[in-house]
Amino acid sequence: MGPPTTRSQTKKGEKWVEATQQTSLLEDEGLSETSESKFGASDLAVIPLPQVLHELDDTAVVLGRDAKRLRDSTVDAISDVRVEAQSTSVRLAQEVREGNSSLLEGLNASFKAVDDRMRMVPTVATLAPDGSAPRIPFFSGTTDGLQLSAWLRRFDDIARTRVVPLNSEQKANLLIAYLEGVAREKIEELSEEDRRSFDAVVNHLRSFFEGPHHRYMARQMLSSCRQETTEPSVIFANRLLGLVRAATAGQDPAVQKERVLEEFVARLRPDIRYFVKLDNPASFEQAVNRAQTVEQLLAEATTDRLINPTVRAMADVSAFNTPRPGPVVRNTAGAMHRDANLRTPQRGSSASIAEDEVTWLGNAPPRRCNSDKPHQIERMPEWQRLWSEMTNYPG
Repeated sequence: MGPPTTRSQTKKGEKWVEATQQTSLLEDEGLSETSESKFGASDLAVIPLPQVLHELDDTAVVLGRDAKRLRDSTVDAISDVRVEAQSTSVRLAQEVREGNSSLLEGLNASFKAVDDRMRMVPTVATLAPDGSAPRIPFFSGTTDGLQLSAWLRRFDDIARTRVVPLNSEQKANLLIAYLEGVAREKIEELSEEDRRSFDAVVNHLRSFFEGPHHRYMARQMLSSCRQETTEPSVIFANRLLGLVRAATAGQDPAVQKERVLEEFVARLRPDIRYFVKLDNPASFEQAVNRAQTVEQLLAEATTDRLINPTVRAMADVSAFNTPRPGPVVRNTAGAMHRDANLRTPQRGSSASIAEDEVTWLGNAPPRRCNSDKPHQIERMPEWQRLWSEMTNYPG
């Protein structure tokens, strides 16, 4: 804001006011003196204008030269104030920038010191129970259908859900904690340095549990894999998918997908397999969806037969109650025809039993009736009986 107003400058203003008042009195008395003799232009430029104007008497006579000097003094004062304000604002802005820069540097240095101290604090990898995080099944390496690659993928998915990312040593320690049985014993073959590396532990496990021996065992299990009678198609598909992946470990993913499709269709239940083959599915997912649809339709048909068994029973009874064509008889002239008067008795009646005893068109030796009856029953060859039925059937 510039240098403050000093007491000497105030006294000069008061002196100028007193001189102005004296000049006014002298002019009233005819004894006026020029103010130029009392004060110069430099004295008027340094006098505070508000104070001078406030203390100026309203009845005082202001001469032209005094008004001009007053105007010049006002212009000079305003220019000085403007220049001083500009310099003051520039100086304040520079001080604010310098203060902000120093404050920012101090805050950054403080934060960096706190971060360095936090990083220097030792951390211990602990396996704490987490209720919200999904659990990982233990891997033992036995032939339980759980492939190492699928288990490692599940392990990576759950490890990425942690808020604090794990480094290689922490992931290796966590992986070893979920091993048991043969898989845990394989870790003892590694050195202390390799146990701290996640990649080294994974490569060592892959070399053993996805080697030629385990692929051979998976192929043997795949060869005997079949869908059970009561096993749903989805569960069978998941079980077969794990075996195919274990048997084709290390192969191209496209080859594995094609192999899964072939094995799934070939090892379905017969009543489902034929319907799935009719659609000729192009992918494993389509085959599973078609198998589910067929399985649901077969279940609905079975339920319908169990709920409404009378429809089938009525059809069977109607087949038994249909009258059979009468026996072929030969008259005295030797011509064969069907006697319309001879009817086949109902099955199960006494007449039917008697007919069985008489051997109706059977293979027993022929039996002749009494000589007083015009008709007699004879046994005919099978081809002759069929021909006579086609040529002489009434209607």
